[in-house]
Amino acid sequence: MVRTGKPFWNNALQNATYTDVLYTPIAQAECLTSAAAIPIVTTEFRLVTGVLLAGYRSTQTVSDQTISRLSHYLATF
Repeated sequence: MVRTGKPFWNNALQNATYTDVLYTPIAQAECLTSAAAIPIVTTEFRLVTGVLLAGYRSTQTVSDQTISRLSHYLATF
């Protein structure tokens, strides 16, 4: 996600293991079951300078709509 600059979401984070490409230490440490991540990109150089991560410990599903809402939220700043 940071390399591509594109949003990412997953609804089965609890199934990822250390060797999986989708494994993230944050998701593991926080016991997240699903999460959406939106890159924060500088307008001048188009570089990813941060990530907005929204995660759930319960059985909440994330989708394109979640990405859209979070992107809209970021655009207000």
